[in-house]
Amino acid sequence: MCYGFDMDQRGALKHLAEPTLGALYLMLCRLYPPSSDPPRDRVQTLSESDCARHMRGQLPGMIAVRGTEAACRELLRLAVALPEEATWLHWSYREAVTNVRRNLWEPPSPDLVKSVLERPQARLLTCDDDLLELVLESLARLQTRLTAHSLPCADDLWRWDGGGSNRSNFRPKDEEALSDYIARWLAEDIGPGAGVVVNREVQPRQGARTDIIVEATIPGAIADFDKLTVVIEVKGCWHDAARTGLQSQLVDGYLRVHGWRCGIYLVGWFVCPQWKNAENHLQSDKPADAAAELAALAAEFDGVTSEFRVGTCLLDCTLPPLRSPSR
Repeated sequence: MCYGFDMDQRGALKHLAEPTLGALYLMLCRLYPPSSDPPRDRVQTLSESDCARHMRGQLPGMIAVRGTEAACRELLRLAVALPEEATWLHWSYREAVTNVRRNLWEPPSPDLVKSVLERPQARLLTCDDDLLELVLESLARLQTRLTAHSLPCADDLWRWDGGGSNRSNFRPKDEEALSDYIARWLAEDIGPGAGVVVNREVQPRQGARTDIIVEATIPGAIADFDKLTVVIEVKGCWHDAARTGLQSQLVDGYLRVHGWRCGIYLVGWFVCPQWKNAENHLQSDKPADAAAELAALAAEFDGVTSEFRVGTCLLDCTLPPLRSPSR
């Protein structure tokens, strides 16, 4: 069937329902497994099997371009049925979700626009990029609370021996505690009760060991195409993967695998005189330089020349100078 089935004739596929296209893709994957594909650099006349493989490669895109809920469901079903192709199918699914959003998009109502104009802190979220910017703004406010507030609370993230002015043996809390602290802050600062977002509900939640997933959904909606997602990978500056985790864990381990687009790589900076045996696996030894170092690591993931967009945050958790004991 596929041999000699040129592009004009493939227009007939538009009359097939999404589940039927999915069944065709599943059949072609079983008859011609992608793992058995010949090298692409060979030059020869296309055979019947080559044409079948070519059609197999085009079908997920054909399903995604439909921009329907049925297309989204079918691509997720295929990702479960073909785990070896799941990463690629998840990206086709995200393309289908984008198409659904595009088809359903309506301009903001006058009431929403008025609300944003009247409240400088209010935000409208329409895409993952908007949510990423919102989270970065919130993390900047957390930074102020930690070190620049009249009563800085950076010591929430430290352990020590003794008490009062006799405290000693300072050491940072672990990455899980840092991640929990950030998740609680985001829930209070931009969550449903904060009144910052006017068209969605933002829900930060714990993901795996040290990551945070921030999702924004339209109230009452249950479809995944209404969900915006930003994942935050949290590292302490002492971690061996402080430099490599942005690529290996955030991009390759989360964004690429799950079909997400936007993420934030956050490193907690604890290097200060109170930490006597400080460990720092970044190359920089000053907070400003370390922040620039993280930004350089994320430069290739700018959302323009890359399929991903990664923001960075160096969260300065250093302690103020110890007061001398009173006499």
